[in-house]
Amino acid sequence: MEDENKRRRRVRRELDVSDTRPADSQPSADAHIHCVFSFGYGAVLSQELAEKVSSRAEVAEVEADPVIRTRSLWGLDRINQRNLPLDNNPKSDNIKGAGVDIYILDSGISTAHSEFGNRATFGATFSSSGIQDGAGHGTHVAATAAGRTFGVAPSANLIAVKVIDNDGSGSGSAVIMGIQWTIKNVQKTKRPSVINMSIGGSKSNALDRAVLQAIAQGITVVTAAGNDNRDACLDSPGNQNAVITVAASSETDAKAPFSNDGPCVKLFGPGVGITSAWIGSNTATNTLDGTSMASPHVAGSAALLLGNNPNLKPAQVLSLIVSASTPSKVSGALAGAPNKLLYTGPAGFVISIVNGGSASAGDNSGINPAGQGGGGLNSGLASIAHKSGRISAELLSTMILLLVPILLAGRE
Repeated sequence: MEDENKRRRRVRRELDVSDTRPADSQPSADAHIHCVFSFGYGAVLSQELAEKVSSRAEVAEVEADPVIRTRSLWGLDRINQRNLPLDNNPKSDNIKGAGVDIYILDSGISTAHSEFGNRATFGATFSSSGIQDGAGHGTHVAATAAGRTFGVAPSANLIAVKVIDNDGSGSGSAVIMGIQWTIKNVQKTKRPSVINMSIGGSKSNALDRAVLQAIAQGITVVTAAGNDNRDACLDSPGNQNAVITVAASSETDAKAPFSNDGPCVKLFGPGVGITSAWIGSNTATNTLDGTSMASPHVAGSAALLLGNNPNLKPAQVLSLIVSASTPSKVSGALAGAPNKLLYTGPAGFVISIVNGGSASAGDNSGINPAGQGGGGLNSGLASIAHKSGRISAELLSTMILLLVPILLAGRE
């Protein structure tokens, strides 16, 4: 078997086409072989020399060396352009969400990961699994929203509010406590803030009430639509009009087959084959599917808006994101979900505030009415589950019944 050095020498001899050059011509000083493989070689050649090499009897084909790029950032690439194909330019030139806090209500964040620098901090835990992210889900979500490489808003701050245990499950009471802690913390910091909830479960008025309290306090809430290929209006908190409920689309702009849909969805975001940070090391990554991955794309976009104008109200953020979205791109049966795909533009959101506070951005194509809030207390079982795994923990309705007077008292 010919060893590598001998093969390189043989290929270099084969590249000598002096017998075909005019007597007064010289080979290009830039022509060279840069790699040799089992069935050929890679070389830098002039057009003339490439044609001459191609004409040799022993050469089957000469083709241009294609540029191969990773698809890991396709979600960022998709949201900064209106149409396919992707232009392989995933990063936007924008303010990047500086000064905005994104609260990740999830399994925690591996704050030491290289994606976060010093922007990710531990906030609070309402989990029996301590403060570390032992599931990876929260770290992945956080980096999609605001990671240095993978994030939509790479200058935003990230706060871990751990409400999901390391086995991927959690309780409704933990999520509600996490929301209420977030409200109090935002009242202290007075910074523009976004909550991302890549979690959810069957309808719960108590959970809905807690989320609406957060919105009433000026916090934009973004949630995953769910991965059951059913009506998102059946789940909390995605059934609420004031919540930005996000369904998942693929790299070909098709509705993800697992994604929930229906009129409670506000728009679609990238949610298939999304690469982001992971646990295990400070540089670990993982590629996941789920509306959990679509939601933080929108949460990061909300941070971009608030970074440009920190006084925007949650309703304005929702309106701007929906009105700036790209219409009529998502294929598949949407079951009443608006055909709108997240769009931030190549320069990020450009906002103009007019008439003393109304906001507009991008292509103003209106807002699709969302679903209806529920009524009455749950009388059965409630579940909270990861939207990427639907690992649920059943909760007795008595838990909800006990929480309602606490939440009502909190409104005083």
